[in-house]
Amino acid sequence: MRTIAFFVLTVLLSGCATVFKGYMSEVEITTHFSDSLHVYLKEGAEVTTSYKIQRVTEVDSGFPMARSAVKHTVDKIDSTTKIIQLRSNRDQSIVLKGKDSEQQYMAYAKLGAGWFILDLVCGGVPIIVDAITGNWNYFDNIQYQGK
Repeated sequence: MRTIAFFVLTVLLSGCATVFKGYMSEVEITTHFSDSLHVYLKEGAEVTTSYKIQRVTEVDSGFPMARSAVKHTVDKIDSTTKIIQLRSNRDQSIVLKGKDSEQQYMAYAKLGAGWFILDLVCGGVPIIVDAITGNWNYFDNIQYQGK
């Protein structure tokens, strides 16, 4: 019984976004220059990027309308969308560098209303934790046009 009470108390006294989301926010960068796109923080450190993976259901039969067509799900790489992780506690100034172009972008941390409401439902104390840590923030996705 003490273990359950300790667990419930821990969740209620920590921020919901801190527990379930963590300190980093995922940002999608859509571009036509995916192979040559590099992302840097304003301070000069390169940000690790990964490709977005999409789940696609495919039909194995030569007759797509046949009832016996076997469907399976595969993961495909979306080569036009890169994923980066940014610390969500403050605005981030980043530089997007393509082959022949460079674009500075300001990513503004925005309050996630869902996390705020969940903190309220959990008694209000988690609001303090998430407000101090900034973990309830998120960033808009980025469209990189290049030149």
